Amino acid sequence: MTCKKCNDKGFYIEIKEGEEYYTYCDCKKTERKIKEWEKMMKRSNIPIMYHFLRLSDYQNSNVYYMNEPIVCRLNIYCQKIEQMIKDGIGFYIFSQDKSSGKSTLLTYVGKRFMAKKYNIYYITLSDLYNDLVKSLTHEKEYVNEYVEECKVLLIDDFDKFNGNDDKWLRVYQLLNRFFNQGKIIGITNNISIEDIDDSNIVSLLKKHLIEFQIFGTIEFDLNKKLED
Repeated sequence: MTCKKCNDKGFYIEIKEGEEYYTYCDCKKTERKIKEWEKMMKRSNIPIMYHFLRLSDYQNSNVYYMNEPIVCRLNIYCQKIEQMIKDGIGFYIFSQDKSSGKSTLLTYVGKRFMAKKYNIYYITLSDLYNDLVKSLTHEKEYVNEYVEECKVLLIDDFDKFNGNDDKWLRVYQLLNRFFNQGKIIGITNNISIEDIDDSNIVSLLKKHLIEFQIFGTIEFDLNKKLED
């Protein structure tokens, strides 16, 4: 059905004091918001499966009863996004249990920042380091422009990074530069900050991140979620 107000153009003209003003029509506002959100999601590099997973899915999981206080703390953090941006405080989600929902919660918080119009970018620590190696080859500080341009950097799978002392030093230097640039960083790992085997990184992360520990292994059928 054709919109009577704008004739499906998405805008209409109003005359005020003899001047023409173009006004967006309500019939297209929702459509524009959806397209804008999809564009931001694509740019964020968040894996497609996390596009569909929401906090409500986690709340309906078998582990939520164990982690409800932690999720409440995460929501309080999200309610203070502007203050966290101002103070440069990120977040660190860890669990010793596999498939506990760390990445789900990491991307959930990231999307809360995105809803506030902040550029976010998702990357694993291994990929972040590989990009760093490429930058050294090209004699640049860093080659991934999306990482450089984002305000909120989501670093997943800290525990899967196979690093020696030299690699961890480079990771420390890179993270320190990002913090000094004012980036908000979110990290997932399978151990606490204190248990990381690098004193410089421990001190750096303790200064800039709030820790959230979650428990349990999620019994979740992703195929069923995608069918819904």
